[in-house]
Amino acid sequence: MIHQRYKTQFQLYPYARVPAQDAETPARHPVVIVGGGPIGMALALDLGPRGTPVLVLDDHDGVGMGSRAICFAKRTLEICDRLGVGQAMVDKGVQWNLGRVFRGEEEIYEFNLLPEEGHRRPAFINLQQPYFERFIVEAIFEAQAKGAPIEIRGQNQVTEMERHDDHVVLTVDTPDGPYVL
Repeated sequence: MIHQRYKTQFQLYPYARVPAQDAETPARHPVVIVGGGPIGMALALDLGPRGTPVLVLDDHDGVGMGSRAICFAKRTLEICDRLGVGQAMVDKGVQWNLGRVFRGEEEIYEFNLLPEEGHRRPAFINLQQPYFERFIVEAIFEAQAKGAPIEIRGQNQVTEMERHDDHVVLTVDTPDGPYVL
């Protein structure tokens, strides 16, 4: 039984039964990413378009509500540009370069995090994490349409891992019961 730790804000990859669940021999995958958060999905988006087959297993079916991250720095935006989601983030987020520190009503310090001209991206944007994650998943869907070997399985929760010298065996729970990869 899949345990839902949080509610999803955007259901993007609902559960679907796959042939591997009925296979007599576990399917082998060169890369399995456990967890569909921002890092797991960004890694899939980085590897898949380069031709590396990737399977993402997420215990939910989309992007969670709420934010663990809300402020993204210029370097992160540059990496997101490489992944094809930087512009969507900047368009949706609140841009800022100037920081101000207050004590009560009194401003006690001001600093410019991007004092020189010519940068493509702002020093920071504020953007709720669910949008950041949604942009990455949507970019994965675009990459899949172009042939990138990326598969996302929602409501697939890894419950056991067994290490071997040349591979790992995963037990994955789903709404239809467990299977092995």
